[in-house]
Amino acid sequence: MSPLGLMAPDDLRRSLRELLLGGGLPPQHVDEIADLATLAVVEALASIDRVGARASSQPAQMAIVSAALSAAAAVIDLNLQALASFGRSQGTRVVETTASMGLGKS
Repeated sequence: MSPLGLMAPDDLRRSLRELLLGGGLPPQHVDEIADLATLAVVEALASIDRVGARASSQPAQMAIVSAALSAAAAVIDLNLQALASFGRSQGTRVVETTASMGLGKS
């Protein structure tokens, strides 16, 4: 099966960059962080898409991709909580942001 073509919104990097600048991150680090965070999202989506393409049928492919995206979202939430806890234990200020991208939702 061909991949579904999962993709990050076109404005992901720009949105991340704006959030990072607005969150008080030193400007000299913003581009590197926005670039690598965008790359991580793009590669994660491509990986889910490639795995879904191994399915024997389109309905199976859709179910696999749906389950993987849902599971990834749950695991990401757990890891964000763990990262925030670790940051607090290290005396680091951890700022969680909600990005508005693509469909205009936040």
